[in-house]
Amino acid sequence: TTSPMPVCQTCDPNLIVKSQTEEWAKPMDGDVTEVKHGCANRTFTCRGTAAMINVFGPNHESLGSIDDGGTGTVTFPVTCNVNDNAWVNS
Repeated sequence: TTSPMPVCQTCDPNLIVKSQTEEWAKPMDGDVTEVKHGCANRTFTCRGTAAMINVFGPNHESLGSIDDGGTGTVTFPVTCNVNDNAWVNS
């Protein structure tokens, strides 16, 4: 018996906007998208002293932040939703 394939999509990368508007902000150290079995998984990585990724919603509302926990590296994984219209935290 084979398992059914997961229902997911590939999503447009431009559905996520990366911004460095704060004076302390810098470009991401990694932005990798992998497609496996038709599902797009994307991982953002930031490295540095007190590394942090701030997350905002479609109306620029803050959805929180992820910090490095003192390790110097923080990652934020997302997956394309089943409607192929948004990346969601995975």
